[in-house]
Parts: sequence; C-alpha cells; structure tokens
Amino acid sequence: MENSVKIFGPDRPCSDIEGYWVSPAGEIHLLETKHIDMVFDMPELFGLDIEYIKSVFNRYDEEYRTEANARREILIMLFEKGWIRARRYRRPAGWTVNVYSLNSETRTILALFGSAMIKRGHSPYDDVKLDTHQGQERVALKEISEGLQDVINN
Repeated sequence: MENSVKIFGPDRPCSDIEGYWVSPAGEIHLLETKHIDMVFDMPELFGLDIEYIKSVFNRYDEEYRTEANARREILIMLFEKGWIRARRYRRPAGWTVNVYSLNSETRTILALFGSAMIKRGHSPYDDVKLDTHQGQERVALKEISEGLQDVINN
C-alpha cells in the first residue's frame, strides 16, 4: 500500500520546512504556503464553502487568512472531521502533527504519511510532536510510520 501513496501538490524535493494536509481518506497534500491558505483556496477539498470560511473570520473580526482565532476554530473543526495537519520546522528541527484523536483509522493514515515522508527523504529519527485534543506526545517519524505500535496506548 505504501507504494501507492501519492503526494498531491508542487513537485519539489523535501526540505527543512514543509507543510501538509492529510485527508480522512489518506490523501497527502503538500502545501505551497500556509495551511489556512489551502483551506481558502480549495474549500471544496475540505467539504467547506468559501462563504462559511469568511463568516468565521468575520465573526472574529479578523483579516482573511490570518493565523488567529478564526483559523484555530476552522482547523479544530477539520481535525474533528478526520483531517491531519503536519508541519516540518527547521528550528527546532522536527515536526508538529495535529490530529483529533489516535483511533485505529488515524493511526493507519499516520503510518502511510510517516512512510511517505521517510520515502521522500526525511529522517526516520525526526522528532514529531503529536498534538491531539487530549494532549501532546513526542515520537520519532519512524514510530509514526509503524502505526505508533507500543508507543501510545489509546
């Protein structure tokens, strides 16, 4: 199954700073800019419409695409729907991965994502801060690719 994973988005080599959306179906989308920009640019991909997104920003009286309260509300809603947000940072080197919960479906999708990132050229020993609605856990990218077996007991 790992060989069938396709990364949607710009065709470029892996880098120190990358962002991804992973759909509930396991589709991996490489970002060109910020996560909220992709939600604005492709709302239908996320099962949303642009008017709804704008209404959330308007309710908070925030500029569109800014990273504040409206963005947080929209991202949490997407996590609840099964979307996964991933960002690789240069300093400190490592990843932040946001998911709603670590159920069996999420672990399977995370394993596909982790394997795809290792295959893409990222180190299996990259540090990953796994952030759920229940708290945070630090794991290695390799452990993500293995489905978090023996790491997190949920």
